[in-house]
Amino acid sequence: MKTLRGLRRCGGPLVALTVLAVPLAAAGAQEAPQLRSALLPAEGDPIASTQSQTDIAGTTQSPVDPATGNNVVATQQAQESRLTVGPETPVETRPRPRRNAAEDRNAPFGLRAGAFRIYPAIGVGGVYTDNVSETRSARQGDIGLRLTPDLRIESDWVRHALTITAAGDFVFYDKHPEFNDTTFDASSDLRLDVRHNTTLDLRSGYSVSQTFGSSSEVPANASTQRVDQTASASVSLKRNLGRIAATLTGGADWYVYGNVKLTSGIENNRDRDYVQPGAALRLGYAASPVLTPFVEAAYQPRLHELKYDRNGLRRDSEGGYVKAGLALDPSEIWRGELALRYDFRDYADKSLGSVSTIGLDADVTWRPTRLTTVTFSASTGLDETADINATSIRNWTGKIDIAHQLRDDVVLTGGVGANYASYVGIALNELTLTANAAVRYIVRRNVELTAGYSLTDFRSDNAGSNYVENRISAGIRLRM
Repeated sequence: MKTLRGLRRCGGPLVALTVLAVPLAAAGAQEAPQLRSALLPAEGDPIASTQSQTDIAGTTQSPVDPATGNNVVATQQAQESRLTVGPETPVETRPRPRRNAAEDRNAPFGLRAGAFRIYPAIGVGGVYTDNVSETRSARQGDIGLRLTPDLRIESDWVRHALTITAAGDFVFYDKHPEFNDTTFDASSDLRLDVRHNTTLDLRSGYSVSQTFGSSSEVPANASTQRVDQTASASVSLKRNLGRIAATLTGGADWYVYGNVKLTSGIENNRDRDYVQPGAALRLGYAASPVLTPFVEAAYQPRLHELKYDRNGLRRDSEGGYVKAGLALDPSEIWRGELALRYDFRDYADKSLGSVSTIGLDADVTWRPTRLTTVTFSASTGLDETADINATSIRNWTGKIDIAHQLRDDVVLTGGVGANYASYVGIALNELTLTANAAVRYIVRRNVELTAGYSLTDFRSDNAGSNYVENRISAGIRLRM
């Protein structure tokens, strides 16, 4: 629980620095004795002889996500660093993403720093919204300054791999600074190639997000958003035994909910803070070169910082999930996985009882052509609530994104998404629909112009919370 208090006191900067520094220190300790030998593969070493050709050849121009123009999205890696298990692929057979000629010409070179390559970027632009407070009545428009810094660091080693990412999205409004937007994600992933069929992954992540007043989890008389923080750390051991692959993961997630300023007073959310340690086991069978069926089970208790919440309830719980699905062996056309997931949770307070849910877990990328990428993602889970009459929140999310390279210097993107939240114990359901479209014009390798539009349609059984927001943005992005 001292960690939760540290997150609340020190805030984001200290945690983000920790996320970035820890894997560098670990990697340095691992690589320092091998700096000289890493330049030349050891004689008879199958991993070194294989990877010395693929790793060195593929690191001078790292792939860029055509959907956003950014580095690999740190938000996604931050989520992956939480207690989840990914598809198992032998180290020596991991293919690199397919890139077309335009992507190669437009990819940034990055900066060389010893055994690492650094890819910094920053976007500067303007935003207009027709509903800055996200309310049904008293809609107010506003303009703001938008900053989107981005950083990716990649190792250039013969063996092992380290990737560190950090990305932020900050909007500073002119007339209503109390509704400024803040989103930040940082993550690290250190892969140690223990043997040709065994790897050890050390992951960590940190994120900052906001929950707006339209949510039932924020008081109706709130004058600001609630700022939430999440930190995570995990260790995964993966081993391939012929067609069978096994992954054992252990780690923890920390959740800190910020206090909310009200029109009269402050809502203290310390009773909502909790840590979720856990362990997961995944077994997969390579039925074919393309498909790997798998099953996965995890135990994830939740321990709150305070024994009782504001309503005198004990919200500590025992729970976890089981899921079964198919993993697609990474290729030039398909990659990712799709699974059916079942979550369950049993609360310490008998009045809250037990709750469960079932749904999809998915992260699939399809590239029908070298110019088009389609991504489908879905998630299922049980979220915490502070409502005295509700046990938990069943949550389902789905999203489809499309990116198309219209020309060498023009990229079109678009997407639609939906989130459905159902409260257990009370008659309250919330549906959020989103849509977006954007265009990127690549002026030169290090400069691009961007413009986009997004729509948010929020619907709730509490009709007074419904709202629609239209947002337009434009700017310039610089990268190295």
